[in-house]
Amino acid sequence: MLANTGVVLRFVTYASADGDRTGVLNSDRTGVLNGELIHALPEGTSLLGLLGPALRQAGERALTEPADVVALTDVTLKPPIPRPPSIRDCLCFLDHLRACRKAVGDTGELEPVWYEIPAFYFANPATVIGPYDDVPISPGSAWFDFELEIAAVIGTAGRDLTPEQAEGHIAGYGREVHLIDLGPAHTEADTVVHVPDAGVLFAGDLLFIGCTPIVWSGPIANWIAACDAMIGLGASTVVPGHGPVTDADGIRAVRDYFRHIVEQADAACAKGLDFQEAAFGADLAEYAGWLDAERIVVNIYRRYREIRPDQPVLDRFALFALMAEWDSRRQSSAPRSAGRTVSRGDGVEPS
Repeated sequence: MLANTGVVLRFVTYASADGDRTGVLNSDRTGVLNGELIHALPEGTSLLGLLGPALRQAGERALTEPADVVALTDVTLKPPIPRPPSIRDCLCFLDHLRACRKAVGDTGELEPVWYEIPAFYFANPATVIGPYDDVPISPGSAWFDFELEIAAVIGTAGRDLTPEQAEGHIAGYGREVHLIDLGPAHTEADTVVHVPDAGVLFAGDLLFIGCTPIVWSGPIANWIAACDAMIGLGASTVVPGHGPVTDADGIRAVRDYFRHIVEQADAACAKGLDFQEAAFGADLAEYAGWLDAERIVVNIYRRYREIRPDQPVLDRFALFALMAEWDSRRQSSAPRSAGRTVSRGDGVEPS
């Protein structure tokens, strides 16, 4: 998507009988909608070959003097740039770095260099696929997880640029999206990505589907409010941070889990129980089958910290130990015929 100046141009690459073709959608909508037409550029023109000053001119000419016009619904879309020369995946989620350092006893503070030169790795250009292609899963894999990446296509070379200068070197982006900050909840900063025209919400670590969420920051009321906010977006397709793709019902399940946690913790606190007694004696109800159920220890602890300011502060190693003890007790009390409860162990580090 090219939007530096003037009207937004949405370039696509699609499969034709004569090979891949490049074109421009006849609308500046930020979504791919039924009824749109592709205005094709001349045969042999590739989006990669146009990157640079000629890109906008070529796109505008295609809208007024197309080499061909085809319906979007009649073609198969390929990746806009089917084989990028290079892909750099940058590590910009500094909260993950801070949390990992704290988990091993460090202060969590990052060196200044992290804010000056982002770490990155070279991804494999051969793995780029089209927007509606099936994503292959590695043979033998039982779990499949993925995360949202925001793509910026560099059109002209440059080095040692200021942020303002760098913007002029960006030819376009993968898609226009809305970033909504709904934290703190799971961490101190929880941002979701909403693509309203497509009805898609990328909920990140605010949604654990089929597995137990864990409150590292909170308060829990924020997470409940975040769920209500996500439901209010009206997305028909919701991509969670963990678990399968879901819809508004998946969001409601996470919200209702936290409401249940609040009810259990508040009732136990009113009876004079300490947080460990509350956590080890809590009724999981319909959430007992969720993966990593031992995270209830951290969630009950977080609620007690909210309603009892004098609750002693526990570091994560202590909480991990209590989660392990909770899980051990649960397994030892389970009937043999029921089998062993299996945990992936995701609770040993915030994600």
